[in-house]
Formats: sequence, structure tokens, C-alpha cells
Amino acid sequence: MALGAAEAVLADGGDTFIIGFDANMEAVRATKDPDSPIAGTVAQNAFNIGKFAVLTAYDAYLGKPVEKNVDTGTELISSENVDQYLK
Repeated sequence: MALGAAEAVLADGGDTFIIGFDANMEAVRATKDPDSPIAGTVAQNAFNIGKFAVLTAYDAYLGKPVEKNVDTGTELISSENVDQYLK
């Protein structure tokens, strides 16, 4: 969605900064482009999503109380750290 929003901003000649979600590689590359309105994208931690899903499901199976929401971690990818994601 951020890429589509960026196209609309560029077509309109607007001066808007966009932060996307999911950190697909096209959005990560756009974050590095100084002409792109995409200022950043949020990366989820897929390993932790799987890990905590299994641990939480196991606790529920054992009848233990489980948290309604589990923070699995995210990171904002911006021009300051984008290079480490482009390797």
C-alpha cells in the first residue's frame, strides 16, 4: 500500500512522507531513494512471530493463562539504517 500511496503522491506533486508496513524489498529500496516519498517501512520479526505463537499455543494447551496480545518486535527501517537491510 505504501508503494501505491507513493505513486499517488508523486503523480500529484505532493510533499508527503510515507511510512509503510511489512518491509518488502521494493519499499526498503524506495526508503533509500532520496526522490521517493517513502521515508521508512516497518519490519516485523517473523522468527519471533512463529516462536511466540508456538509457545503461547502450548501454554494454552496446558491450561495456563496466556496474554491477549504478544509483542513480537518490530523495527523501523529508515534512511539511517536501510543499508543493513539491502545486503
